[in-house]
Amino acid sequence: MLAKGHSSDQGSEREAETKTASEIEVFVEKARSGEHYIVVLGTKRKMFSCSELQKLIGIAHTVKDEKASGEQIYNWLKQNRGDVLVDVNLANKKHPLFIKLAKFLRSHFTIKK
Repeated sequence: MLAKGHSSDQGSEREAETKTASEIEVFVEKARSGEHYIVVLGTKRKMFSCSELQKLIGIAHTVKDEKASGEQIYNWLKQNRGDVLVDVNLANKKHPLFIKLAKFLRSHFTIKK
């Protein structure tokens, strides 16, 4: 499902706090077990099941408007994975990080038919 490989290059949390949303790294990597994916948002790494990631990929591909796609991803996370929002300290559905995640998912993953 993952189209391109990405390696982790995490800085300190303090560095991430001073970066703008466009500078914060967003990517997804397959866990070593192959049963999960790790979504990296800045310095935070959150594990997602394959089915959870498929839901996010579906949102990213179905909702074509980038802002709306980011907001839908936020809504899904709020309903299903509130821990991600708490750990990444994001409470605003209009935060550009959600748009960046939607773009990443759209450009690196496809929907299986």
